Formats: sequence, C-alpha cells, structure tokens
Amino acid sequence: MDMEASASGCAKGLRVGIVGGSIAGCMCAIELSRAGCEVKVFERSTGQLEDRGAGIATSIPHLELLKRRDLVDSGFPVIHTGNSIWTVPTEGERQGRILRVQPASVASMSWGLLFANHRKRVPEEVYHRGCNVTGVEEHADGPVTLALEDGRRLTFDLVVFADGYQSWGRRQLFPEVKAEYAGYLIWRGMVEEARVPAATYGAEGRVEWAIHEGGLCILYAIPGSGGECSAGERRVNWGWYALTPEARLAELLTDKWGRRHETSLPRGAAREEHVRVLHERARRELRGVAADVICATAEPFIQVVYDLHVPAYVRGRVCLMGDASSIARPHTAAGAIKAQQQAMALSQALQAHGTLEEALRAWNEEVWGVGDRQVSLGKVLGRALLTEAPDWSTMDEARMVEWWDAATRGVHVYYARSTAA
Repeated sequence: MDMEASASGCAKGLRVGIVGGSIAGCMCAIELSRAGCEVKVFERSTGQLEDRGAGIATSIPHLELLKRRDLVDSGFPVIHTGNSIWTVPTEGERQGRILRVQPASVASMSWGLLFANHRKRVPEEVYHRGCNVTGVEEHADGPVTLALEDGRRLTFDLVVFADGYQSWGRRQLFPEVKAEYAGYLIWRGMVEEARVPAATYGAEGRVEWAIHEGGLCILYAIPGSGGECSAGERRVNWGWYALTPEARLAELLTDKWGRRHETSLPRGAAREEHVRVLHERARRELRGVAADVICATAEPFIQVVYDLHVPAYVRGRVCLMGDASSIARPHTAAGAIKAQQQAMALSQALQAHGTLEEALRAWNEEVWGVGDRQVSLGKVLGRALLTEAPDWSTMDEARMVEWWDAATRGVHVYYARSTAA
C-alpha cells in the first residue's frame, strides 16, 4: 500500500529509526511514513508476531477512527459487546449467581489480527527482522546513532523506542525507573468456541466478570484465528487475575524446561503441576461455564501485572512509545489504544510544527498526561477489584451499582457505563 502523503511542518524527509516492530512500532511507521518521514523499523524477533498475544478490546469510536485513517481494513473482524455480567459461584449450582447486568459498548478483537492489519501496511523494505539494537548515541549537533548487534551503525534525525513492556530503550533513558509489582498476576488463554458449547458470550454479546475472594476472571468472545465471527467459529478469550505473593513469582515463571522468565510465561511453557492447580481452582472458585472455558484451554500463559511511568516520553531526539512509555494495569484495556493514539499524535505534531524540538515538546505535553491518567486508573481499578475488593458474597445488584459508581467516580472507564450522574 502507498504510504506516501503530502506533508508539512518538519516531517518531510525526516529520518526516523523505530526500535520494535509490534503494534506500537508498526503504527508509528505507518503514521510517520504517511506524513513524509523516511522510516526504518528494527524488530529483534525473527518469528511471527501474529502468534503472540490474545484477545483485546477497544471502544467503538476508536475502532471507527482506525478505519477512517485506513489503519485497519473496513471489514476488520470484531465481536460487539452490549453488556457485562458480574457473577459469583454458588455451591451446588452450575450457573452460579448473577450479581449485575451492566450496559457496555465494546469491540473485542484478536491481538494477532490487529497486528497483522497494521503490519501489512508497512512495506517489507521498511521492516527489518532479526535486528537487535545494542546501543544508542545522542550527538550534540542533533542526530542519533543506533548500534546494531551485527556491527552496523545507523544515524537518524529521530529515534522512537517502541520496544514494549521490558523496553531496552527505556532503561537507557531512565535507568532509575523500575516497574512496581501490583500484587497479582493474570493467567490468560483462548479456546475455540466449539469446544465449550455452553460459553455463549459471542451469541449473547456479553463479557463476564467472574468474581470471587482473591480473584477476578474476565471472559469474552473474539473472532476465530482467521477472523471468523459466526457461531461455533469464534474463540473465547479469558484472563484470570489472582492475588499472588511476590515470593511465588520465581516459581510460577519457571517454565517446564526449567528456564526462568522475568515478567511473563509464554503460551505452552507452563509446568503441568501449575496448570493442574489452575484447573482445580477453576472448578472450586468459578461458576461452571467459566471453569469449563479455562479447563478446555490447551496452553494457558501468565502475565505479571506491574505499574510504571517515566518522567517524560522525550529526551533530546529520542522518544518512547507504547508500553515502552508506560505500563498501566490491564484493567484499563488501553494498551493498544495508547500506542495507536501516541503514533497518530506524533504524526500530527511533526506536521504542525516547524522544528523537531517544538514538535517533540508538543507531543510529550499532549500524551504524557494521558499515560499518567491511565496508570492511575489502573491502580484505582486494581484496588476496587482485587486488593481492596468487597466481600462479594454479601453483594446484590443494588450494592454492586453503589460499589462500582463509588469506585469509578471521577474517572472514565470506556468499556462500562456508570449509573452515576
């Protein structure tokens, strides 16, 4: 696809090196190329990134914005959700008890399909796989040099680190900033809808919030691996939050081959004894349908939950984007949205300002506060849902409404409508 477009400001001909080729990196490449920049993307992995990730959600207005800007196809597959059900298990009753049905307006999708839509809009000659950046050097006269593991040294007018959760670039700019453990992790997975006939999330357009003492499991339908949205062809995506002492992380993040991972455990790596305990807990702590979904998932994986925010997204001519810039808890459902909005905002700033310094200053002022609010929102929701959660067994619909409105007062949660004025 032609990525050229008319440009103004300082964007035209600007040489931009983008470190990281996932959603944030691809979005940055698309937007800046269309603004007239000369971009190169350096992705460390040689594998297929489409195989990573699970289900994600976004707001309907944001999805429509992506379509208008041709960042996803007009027929991009999503499952529309109209409400959320909050459930608790009830002993002896497979269906459990519904505490509340809450209006919602969400588009659920596959991370892999979203990435594929962005990736195909970045030409092969721009996207360089298997390129590991090992050094960054800022020059007094402006340009920035990247050192690659293969010995090459490449100079750019602007470098964007979009290298994710464990960003190498972030550590170079702000070595003193450390991620803070939130006190819980998430077991995650996906399973074909046909394997769990009772899981009618797609047909009913529902998200389930299965709550219990010490945890929360969210389940919803996403398109099939090929974008299928018909009954029986969709998948059920789930994420089960569990309060976990930090001392246990080393054990849980040691895979079945004995290798220790830092912040997550990839699909297919969990030890059999940990999966067995997961299934036992599901049968004990979740209602029957939710437990069926988890027990039918072939390869559950783990994501540890952290908070992180840096003092600024820009230093000189180097900037941070996506999860490299901040880590907000997944309750915000804003990871992909954040990266997409930052990329669009950077493109607009480069076209609106006559110098790169002015553009980066304006961009940082626009997006840093958004990231800060997302991190804060994640903490608010984490306290309400997990670390300071109420006794769910005492809740009914009226108390649930009162609790949610109090917990989210003053903040915007796009995927759940409040009854508060």
